[in-house]
Amino acid sequence: MPAKKERKPSISEKEQFWVLPLPKWDRSEKDLSIRQLASKQSIEEVEFKGKRVLVRVDYNVPIKEGKVTDPTRILASLDSIKYMLSNKQRLPKCIVLICHLGRPGGRFKKEDFSLRPVANLLREYLQDYAPVKFLEQCVGPDVEEEINATESCTVYLLENLRFHIEECGKSVSAKGEKRKAVPEAVTRFRKALSRLGDVFVFEAFGAAHRPHSSVVGVDLPQRVAGLLMKKELTYYSKVLGNPERPFLAIIGGSKVTDKIKVIQNMLKIADEVIIGGGMAYTFKKVCDGVEIGSSLYDKDGAMIVGQIMEAAAKKGVKIHLPVDHVIADDFSPDAKSRMVDDNEGIPEGWMALDVGDTSIRQFKAVMGRAKTILWNGPLGVFEFKKFAKGTESCMVEMVKATARDCTTIIGGGDTGAASRVFKVGSKAVAEQISHASTGGGSSLVLMEGKMLPGVAHLSEKTDLPPSHLDYATMWMETKSIKREQQNIKAKLASMEQSIKRALEMAAISKTKKERGSMLWEMLSDHHTEIALVAGALLGAAIAARKR
Repeated sequence: MPAKKERKPSISEKEQFWVLPLPKWDRSEKDLSIRQLASKQSIEEVEFKGKRVLVRVDYNVPIKEGKVTDPTRILASLDSIKYMLSNKQRLPKCIVLICHLGRPGGRFKKEDFSLRPVANLLREYLQDYAPVKFLEQCVGPDVEEEINATESCTVYLLENLRFHIEECGKSVSAKGEKRKAVPEAVTRFRKALSRLGDVFVFEAFGAAHRPHSSVVGVDLPQRVAGLLMKKELTYYSKVLGNPERPFLAIIGGSKVTDKIKVIQNMLKIADEVIIGGGMAYTFKKVCDGVEIGSSLYDKDGAMIVGQIMEAAAKKGVKIHLPVDHVIADDFSPDAKSRMVDDNEGIPEGWMALDVGDTSIRQFKAVMGRAKTILWNGPLGVFEFKKFAKGTESCMVEMVKATARDCTTIIGGGDTGAASRVFKVGSKAVAEQISHASTGGGSSLVLMEGKMLPGVAHLSEKTDLPPSHLDYATMWMETKSIKREQQNIKAKLASMEQSIKRALEMAAISKTKKERGSMLWEMLSDHHTEIALVAGALLGAAIAARKR
């Protein structure tokens, strides 16, 4: 394996969010998505006083018998809401929350998909901040009249967006027929949503990968990321753009074809990759000739496994596969189970539902040397206690890695659910790692190296923060960073020499007029650079006063 070049230390997390360099593995235009994550406005740049704030949240939560059974996504949105309500001197006129719940279509009962139970929970969470009111529509004259007439700051939760076909653009009729929304109706729906606010805050990372009306169709002048979105974008920018190394990607799932783009992109970024879950057995059969019995086998994926392994070898990326397996005679929590290794193979009629003890030890050793870990997809059927050990053990190792300053991210979906189930001590794993993402689908899109529609729709930054208002950033957008660093050093050195020489000459001049004339003459070649530096300092001072 060829030796890898030493990489520069990663810059701070704050710098990552504001000025993110392009990934070193590819500087083509198609791979600008990670840099774009860092260029979007956030909620902290908005003046809310007296404004109607339209917030797209992700409250797609499980509800049973009229009660929310897992409030994780609701809790994740509270920081942004409380942030807007915490300063009594800059209270918004109102906060209007919009979101979807489930997939209502065909024959369904409206009450099964209503957000009313969420409103009941929000009242409890926000009782010390503002009143919460539930409206039974999400658009229309009645909604507009209600929010426009409010005199005291109120939090409104509107009814399920997906009760309108114009939200997703398609649906299923009561007869089971597929329907498509009329384009003109979609336009009207989006305009109706836009009339509900003066500022748009996007806080639904879990829906950011869907080009739906509430995600990409709200046409307000300022569209910003909420605190949760900012956190998601900060961590993914850091990990996918400039990770601290060694960088380990853990990828699970059922089919190779479902994760092929993720694997291909991780081979460009990661140093090591662990492949687990059902798709590992397609790799085992193709690469190692292991008998896999009735385990999941992806015929289409098998055709590209060889290409993946070849690409990994060329890039010097080590791929780790399980070497022993917990197998079952049925896909059931009560199935008979035993452990086999690669030499024994998996007999016909049996299927692998988890990784074995040797594999766990090997995976934990790989995790132990990583400085960055990104995990998407469980290693086994963790929902069944008999087959949860692999996923649970490696999640415990994630917590240990976090304690030694390793950056650890779990990418939502089933992996996120597992991180909330398994505990270390009295706390869930999700509470003890660097970041547990709230969006499985959105995480996958980012891991594939693509841009999220919901992020692309956000407003671009118009100014850099004071810490970056320096001479170097004046040139950042027009020239390559490396060349500009050299130019800046040369210009500053020249300016320094000219200033020293001018001061020396002025010191021996007889009159003030003569000294002033000489100083101006000596520095005239650098008046542009001096003006830029002065402008940067002035901008920093103004920004600091605003804060």
